[in-house]
Amino acid sequence: VKTAPVHVPQWGVFVRSRIDGTVEIDTDLVNEGSAPASFELTHAVLDAAGKPVLAVAPATGRLPAWERQSLSQTVTLTAPVLWSMENPHLYSLVTEVKVGGAVVDRFVTRFGVRAVRFDPGKGFFLNDKPVKLKGSCNHQDHAGVGAAIPDALQVWRLEQLKAMGCNAYRASHNPPTV
Repeated sequence: VKTAPVHVPQWGVFVRSRIDGTVEIDTDLVNEGSAPASFELTHAVLDAAGKPVLAVAPATGRLPAWERQSLSQTVTLTAPVLWSMENPHLYSLVTEVKVGGAVVDRFVTRFGVRAVRFDPGKGFFLNDKPVKLKGSCNHQDHAGVGAAIPDALQVWRLEQLKAMGCNAYRASHNPPTV
């Protein structure tokens, strides 16, 4: 992966959301250059249709050479659309890093707004509503294809499981392909 000296490392953006609309954003920045660099970090939240719903105030700073820095920001979505099994609404957090006014890195993180909890006596709750988990344990491979499963076949398999009433998935032995 080729990057500019100042960039967001792989998995460098982490989003936590709550059903009250609070969104906590943690961003790691790395300067793999031999000189300190001034940066501007911007975030924008897009809805599932790609329309902007929130622009986050930019953060600025100076990153020393060969250093890593973490920045935390908290914002609030107005009237968030909750992620559910019936409406799996995902927002996109678009992160841009600018150095000298030019965008040198852009990172998109998809997230849903939902609350999950397990109660030892009452089971699983999604957005404070009880949900009965009905799932299956699945092997990574598929007949006639082996372990290198094309994405379209994975989608088909999940659609078939959903049509049978499954709302939970467990991968056995090996992680599924991405």
